[in-house]
Amino acid sequence: MHWLYELLDLPLPDVVLTDRRLWQFNGLAIAAQLLLLVTALMLGRPGLWQAAFAACALISLAAWRHNLGRKQALANTPVTSIAAAAQGYAAIEGRARVYLDRQYTPTGIECVWYRCRHMRRSAARGGGERWQHVSTWQSETPFLIADARSECVIAPAGADFDLPACEVHHRGEDRFEEWAILERTQLYAAGDFSSRRADLHTPRAIRSAVSDRLQDWKADRSALLERFDRDGNGEIDLDEWEAARSAASQEVEAERVRAGMAPVTHSLSCPPDGRPFVISARNPARLVRRHRWLAWSNLLAAVLLLHAVLWVHRHPDRFTRVQPATIEWQDGSSE
Repeated sequence: MHWLYELLDLPLPDVVLTDRRLWQFNGLAIAAQLLLLVTALMLGRPGLWQAAFAACALISLAAWRHNLGRKQALANTPVTSIAAAAQGYAAIEGRARVYLDRQYTPTGIECVWYRCRHMRRSAARGGGERWQHVSTWQSETPFLIADARSECVIAPAGADFDLPACEVHHRGEDRFEEWAILERTQLYAAGDFSSRRADLHTPRAIRSAVSDRLQDWKADRSALLERFDRDGNGEIDLDEWEAARSAASQEVEAERVRAGMAPVTHSLSCPPDGRPFVISARNPARLVRRHRWLAWSNLLAAVLLLHAVLWVHRHPDRFTRVQPATIEWQDGSSE
């Protein structure tokens, strides 16, 4: 949505960079309404004004329903511990931890996730200077949220982030604005929750483990011959290889019985049904209040726009564009 702020030559708020999906939807709705109203103003016909107001009211109703749905999804989903979270849409809290690799922002800050906006100084209209958006990028590497009992893998693709103000770094004519989640930051997350336990006792898993065990034995040929070369000819024949395979299978089965069940892996990702996927370092009540305010403001806008449709119907003369008068000359010609 940064294009709209650049078009109007306005500074881009931090919240637009964090909760992008929310503000993209509402920003596009506002842009569409402005386009309809400007078109009606230029053409200056009562019928077009009525159509523009009615279309804007429908857009506001769609925005009301969108924001109300997101608000209800967040407000009606209580925070639970990771181990007790139900499968499906859930909300959890915990501290951020590294999962696979540590992340580093372009300026070298160690973190588990980051987003960076690159701005460049340029000349502004009417003189002076302004910061022009060059690019925005972010890490997509999963990280963990851990509570007192369990941990959950967070796949950040598609998430809306609600984070504190960014850190700003200058390098010559360039400015880098960075949002980062540092390790051990307290986080709230809501999204599609799932738990999976690897089945170590399936035939496929056992075959794979036996194959890996045999490969390990083959890497130490002298130990393999000492254990399975019964005739002492320095080679492993077919019967001896079958004996090795049977021994590997028995070892794998015994190890898996001793190990018991595999640990559960919890994960949180973007819901497939369009419900909000939110990661916040602030009070989640802020998100609920934000969606509630946007929902009711759009509903109020829809009511006012429908009232404007009736107003145009009752007073069409006030919405008719006045045509420029012609000047009559004495010889009867006109301009």
